[in-house]
Amino acid sequence: MVKNELKQLIEEAYARRRKFGIYQGVRKFTHGEMCKNVWFMHSIKNQANIACESDLEKQLCMSMEFEKNVQSYRPQPFKLKFDDFSYTPDFIVKCESGLYKIREAKRQSEAESSKYKEKFEEVTHYCAQHGVDFEIFTENDIHKSVLKTQSFLYHLMRGKTVNPKTIQACYQALQKHNIKTARLSEVRRFVESLGFESVVIIQLISRGLLTSNLAPHSLKNAYVSLVGGDV
Repeated sequence: MVKNELKQLIEEAYARRRKFGIYQGVRKFTHGEMCKNVWFMHSIKNQANIACESDLEKQLCMSMEFEKNVQSYRPQPFKLKFDDFSYTPDFIVKCESGLYKIREAKRQSEAESSKYKEKFEEVTHYCAQHGVDFEIFTENDIHKSVLKTQSFLYHLMRGKTVNPKTIQACYQALQKHNIKTARLSEVRRFVESLGFESVVIIQLISRGLLTSNLAPHSLKNAYVSLVGGDV
């Protein structure tokens, strides 16, 4: 259970409206700032562009788009004030379970440096007291080939959201017709014959309910296999 102090900050972060289709957070930054790059990640889960200060933050966003337990997230949601420093989280994450997590994207060398280590220990303690997990995401937490495939799958989704009930119905149809392993082109025709959009197949792959060798430049010979589990 999130305690009142942090709960209010989270509620305010989620109540904050996007501007020009962008969730930017409390720390404003724009293109052209000295020594500052800005990336914009289009998020299907948030139905908005997410402003990121680093490529690693953008990679974390991509990872969360495929993380089944993540319902939504917001960048730089609020500022926490401690005795000797202030801290603005990279992301507040709302899970399907209703719980929240604070996530920080930081290079491994920086996360382990004396500059950040003590600060993150204090932030971890604060979050634990308020019923929220604090997680640090480094470049070692995602394999480059996985990221490449996720990016490709995300492109195939074409920015579309799919109702969870539709995903469940499609998965059950594949189970009912005992389609365990087949060429992607065959599964696509079957799914479309039932009235589903082919993008549902990508959603099933992203949720781990279908496995596939689908990757850039492999569409022609791609196959998919059904996996047991909850939708």
